[in-house]
Formats: sequence, structure tokens, C-alpha cells
Amino acid sequence: MVNTFVKIWCLAGLAFMVMLTSCLHPAIHQRKQITLMVEAQSFMERGEYKSALHAYRIAFEQKNNNVELQRKYSQAMEKVKMAADSSYEQEDFAGSGNLYCLLSENYLNIEGQNGSLSFKKEWLSKRIIECSSRLTKKGLEYYRKGDLKKAIAVWQSILEFDPQNPEIQKAIETASIQKKNLQEIRK
Repeated sequence: MVNTFVKIWCLAGLAFMVMLTSCLHPAIHQRKQITLMVEAQSFMERGEYKSALHAYRIAFEQKNNNVELQRKYSQAMEKVKMAADSSYEQEDFAGSGNLYCLLSENYLNIEGQNGSLSFKKEWLSKRIIECSSRLTKKGLEYYRKGDLKKAIAVWQSILEFDPQNPEIQKAIETASIQKKNLQEIRK
């Protein structure tokens, strides 16, 4: 009898704990979301865009329709796009390619009053291809001039934002072999 009473009491306590945690669950997620937003803003202020967008992405996974989060995320994405566009205009195609790739990886389609972006993921893909193309041509210019070291360095910068590019991987391999052969001839 006492044993049954203890079991019932324990089950009632367990049920109460489950009920309590389910009531607190939204509050816990909201607190975590706010913490992530603060962290993301801090990363943005320091220019650590990758960490900032990652924090925003985790905050979005909390499944809370937080309008402020959508607004802050949109602002952060637009700021990174401005930095990418500035790099592109200055013909820093490696830097802009990396930033456009970061935007593409963290692109969330959030349409709404405070959450829309001025660009689409397809546009980012086109910009990434343009950056890769410009760097490929620049690498070929160095290659044709015989500056294999610079050609390889330029092509390696493409692999930072397009690591599966088979043409660039082959170009680096070929140029590296030629560079090695030239060094052996000079010995």
C-alpha cells in the first residue's frame, strides 16, 4: 500500500514537472533567442559576419515569429551585402565572392513587413559565378605571363568560396606541377 502510494506520488510529481517545463518552454526559447540576437549584433559590430549570421540562423530555429529578429536579420544581411558589393566594385573578387557565398549559405526566405531582403538567392548565385569567372581570368593572365605562384594563389582564392570547382582544382594541380618542374630545372 505504501509502495503504491509512493509510486503514485512520484508519477504525480513527474507529471507536474513535465507540465511545468512545457509551460516554461516558450519562455526559455524566447530568452535564448534574445541572447542569440545580442550576440549576433555584437558580432556584426566587430565585422564578424559569419558568426553573426550563424547566430541569427540559430535564433530562427527557435520557431518563434519574432518580428524584431526578422528585422535585425534583414539589416544584418543587407549590411553584409553592402560590404560584398563594395568589395566587388573595388575588384576584390575573392573578398566579395566569400561574402556573397556567406549570404547564400545563410539566406532565409522571410517575406513580411520587417523581414524582406532587397536581393534573392538566385542573384547571389550569379554574383558568385561572376566573382569566380573574374578570378579565373585573372589567374589565367598570371599563368600566361609565367607567374605560376600568383596564378595558383588567385585560383586558390576561388576554392575558398567554391571548393568543389573541378576546373579550378585541375588548373591549380597543373600549374603546381609546372612550377615544381621549373624549380627542378633551375637547380
